[in-house]
Amino acid sequence: MEVDTATSATQAPAKHSLPELEIYGYLLVLIYLIDQKRYNEAKACSSASIARLKNFNRRTVDVLASRLYFYYSLSYKLTGELAEIRGFV
Repeated sequence: MEVDTATSATQAPAKHSLPELEIYGYLLVLIYLIDQKRYNEAKACSSASIARLKNFNRRTVDVLASRLYFYYSLSYKLTGELAEIRGFV
């Protein structure tokens, strides 16, 4: 039995990643930026991640979302602008 290895080796890459992986990636970048004391960049990253998080409605993202909201508020606290998100969260 012959198998064509050329067609099986060149499979199309996945077009959409899992939402859990995307949120986890945001979380890792956000923690790194806070650790490096780049608070303004962390604030921008956290705002973008929360905006992206609103597009997902999956229960499997809830645990990561809770961590993301924590670092979202922390990044605003470290920049001294915590009052900006008071009505949002």
